[in-house]
Amino acid sequence: NFTRVVLGVEAAKSDLPPAPPQSQLLTFKNPSNEASASSVILARFRSYLSEHNVADLKVGGRIKCIPIVCRQFFVQDMAHFNVQHVSFAWDQSPDLPFNAWFASMILKHWTFAKNTGLLYKYAISPNDDTAAHGQKVLFRWIHGRQADL
Repeated sequence: NFTRVVLGVEAAKSDLPPAPPQSQLLTFKNPSNEASASSVILARFRSYLSEHNVADLKVGGRIKCIPIVCRQFFVQDMAHFNVQHVSFAWDQSPDLPFNAWFASMILKHWTFAKNTGLLYKYAISPNDDTAAHGQKVLFRWIHGRQADL
């Protein structure tokens, strides 16, 4: 659900967003871990949340439990890194530097959303609430099994 919201493909039958153009993939330079972990956009998100009641935020996803504002701040974070196509390179390996970085950014935002209480309506087993499990879910996304999720 969270990945669907941040990619803008909430409905199960929605088309996936197009992969970034080859030119973006060829010129992509993996940001440092420090830069990727930067909280500039998340600080803005935190400020936004301090001014809004989480329970009043519009929600989306297949089971209507993920605040759609998560997409807005995710897109801003991508723009911060000069990434204009908010999507995986679907026809490439998950190990492609861009795909690995993009997955790490989704996990960064998911962790932020979870830690700030934005996912309180989303039931997740404590056994599944790990970064390793999140990476497996994203791996399935890249390999075209989104409908299974």
